[in-house]
Amino acid sequence: MFKELQALGVRQAVVSNSERPIVDINLRAIGLMEPDLVTVSRNDVRRGKPDAEPYLRAAWLLELDSTSTWVIEDSPTGAMAGLAAGFRTVLWPQSPVKAPAGAFLISQQSDLRSHLALG
Repeated sequence: MFKELQALGVRQAVVSNSERPIVDINLRAIGLMEPDLVTVSRNDVRRGKPDAEPYLRAAWLLELDSTSTWVIEDSPTGAMAGLAAGFRTVLWPQSPVKAPAGAFLISQQSDLRSHLALG
C-alpha cells in the first residue's frame, strides 16, 4: 500500500517509537528506504507515542496540516498519538485490539482504501 500511495503522489512518512538504527534496518529489509523518505524515530523527538510530537514532527517535515493528514497505525498507542495530533487516524492491528475512541478500526486493506477514498 505504501508504494501504491507513493505512486499516486501521496506524501508519506514512517513514524516509529523504535530507535533510529532499528527503523533504518527494518525499512531497508522491506525495501522502503529511499533518500527522500521522511522518517521520525524515537530518537528524533523528546516525547514518543502516545504523545502527539512524533506525528506533529512528521507533518511539519512533510509540510502537511491536520486537515490533509491521515495516520495509519498498527498499535493503540500509536493511534492515540495520531489522535492527540488531531489527525484522522486508522488503527490496523496485527491482532484484535480495542481502538481508542475516535480511531477507525480496520482489519483489511479494502477497509483502508475506503477510508482514504481510493476506491
